[in-house]
Amino acid sequence: INKDGALILQPADGSPPVPIAMAQIKTLERPKPPGGWKFGGNVTAGASKETGNTNTEKYSLIGNLTISKLPHEVKLYAEFHKEWAKNKLSKDNGLGSATYKRFLTNKWFVFGNGTAQMDKFKELDLLGSVAAGPGYQFWRSQQKNLSAKIGPAYGYEKYTKPMDFLGGKDQRNYFAGYWALDFDMWFFDKFFQIFHHDDFLYSFQDSTNWTVRTRTGVRIPMVMKLFASFQFNYDYDNQPADGKDKWDQSWTFGLGWAF
Repeated sequence: INKDGALILQPADGSPPVPIAMAQIKTLERPKPPGGWKFGGNVTAGASKETGNTNTEKYSLIGNLTISKLPHEVKLYAEFHKEWAKNKLSKDNGLGSATYKRFLTNKWFVFGNGTAQMDKFKELDLLGSVAAGPGYQFWRSQQKNLSAKIGPAYGYEKYTKPMDFLGGKDQRNYFAGYWALDFDMWFFDKFFQIFHHDDFLYSFQDSTNWTVRTRTGVRIPMVMKLFASFQFNYDYDNQPADGKDKWDQSWTFGLGWAF
């Protein structure tokens, strides 16, 4: 405060001090520290084993991680599934994806996404794609979230052996269109949460080449950060490997930990 009773503010950037009359000051608050990166997500594991007349083992692991500091947001997802029937491997697949979102406004954002999937019993070494484009955040809160993304993409497929539908080749790549929807919402004062994801990849070079993936489920909090989870997976490939079905579906029950 100077001799005239004015408050002298010294800007942090080194510019000249700014006098402010005391009559103009309504409140004084400490400056808030800059916001840091926020982390959140969950991990779910499921396992079962039966012996005797039935001899099976099933294991699954699903993980989500969100890292954000607006206007930036990064989401990572991974899942792995393995099963044995009578000591013989009967399921072996995995999926991973990473999505970056850069918000331009409270609702609009641009994104980049990379996804990779493998499935030993579909003769699939790799089904991969990268995509980018605009997106829209309809809802964003701790209670509910809904967003949609659309844009051009590049797809790549690699099989364990040459395929007749590929003319004797074991791989192909193509330009495509990409769509994805993400939704989650708590109900009845966080009694349970419903979540859903779907994505669609459509080749611009072959209209019969397209895939759809959906992940839908329920999480029910138990004690502390422990929760029970049920997830239904449905994959549809309109051009699968020779002799394979176009669709696969699975149900996963497990226990999870939120962080």
